[in-house]
Amino acid sequence: MVWGVILFGVGGYRRAETDLKKSADFQEVESMWSEFGSNSTDAGKLEALKTRAENFSGKDFEDRVKTVREKIPGLIEKAYGVNRTELSELIDWGLIREGMRVLKISLIGGKLWGIDTNESRLVNVDIKKKSGSVVAGADAVGKPVALATYPGRVVVFGDKGGVQCDTGNAKCKQVITAEQMGEGIVDIGMFAGNIYGVATDGEIWRYPVTDAGYGTKMKWVGEDQEKAVGAKGMSIDGSIWMVKTLNSKSEILKYTRGVKDSFSISGLDTELGQNSVVYTSDEVEKLYVLDPEKERIVILDKTGKYESQLKNELLKGATDLVVSEEEVIYVAVGSKIYISEGH
Repeated sequence: MVWGVILFGVGGYRRAETDLKKSADFQEVESMWSEFGSNSTDAGKLEALKTRAENFSGKDFEDRVKTVREKIPGLIEKAYGVNRTELSELIDWGLIREGMRVLKISLIGGKLWGIDTNESRLVNVDIKKKSGSVVAGADAVGKPVALATYPGRVVVFGDKGGVQCDTGNAKCKQVITAEQMGEGIVDIGMFAGNIYGVATDGEIWRYPVTDAGYGTKMKWVGEDQEKAVGAKGMSIDGSIWMVKTLNSKSEILKYTRGVKDSFSISGLDTELGQNSVVYTSDEVEKLYVLDPEKERIVILDKTGKYESQLKNELLKGATDLVVSEEEVIYVAVGSKIYISEGH
């Protein structure tokens, strides 16, 4: 009698175990676990698996489901080329001058140049020495809104027009009057010695270099071409690149010889956020897009193909970036300049 009860109990347990293995929950967990191990680089399949794991409501096999839920976001990031980057501090201007905030930066000759829009200053940082200095104040550069660099010179646009400073002796002089500069310039760049500026109305102006300084500005974009309304953060490599933000949607604009090129991004997991800034140069092979809203720097090739992205929560407060020929990234965040390398 006792043996019959024991055998019945064992048989009942085995049947219950068999029933559990045959259950829909078991089959679903086995399927998820198998896919979890075999699709670690397929972003689309990982996204689908993430949804399945989140929607799983069974109470059995909780350890396996919990592992999938915890690990899969990181696998999705890796599949999309997302890297959590470290940012090291190059300099904190707040320790040198109280209240400084470097809004825009440019790189030339081993130095970073920046404009402090709070206190109306032109500043620079010696990258090797990690030391900074104030080059000129409001009496020289007025209230600055944009800057660009070219071998031997830095040009600042602001309420005093265009002011050019020698990178060697830091002497500054007005080279373009406020009237010649025009209204509404939001950013500038330099190429082959010429200055290019984009205005709030989307017009791009060219200020041609001459033996005496700079000549009369001229419209650079053809009359039949779409204007760059909403564009900020000009960058030049022969073509002019900008990010345009209208109606909360951002897109990269490319103009070559005054003509708007067709350009679109392919392969990026989420669209660019507002206030994004693009950087490139004729010495840099890629496009680097600072997207502070999504705390990232997106790296593209110059056809628009997505390659990777760097994420760090400090990027939420970033306003500008530049990249060296060696692919070292410098980012302006409030009073600080940060470096990201080895990405």
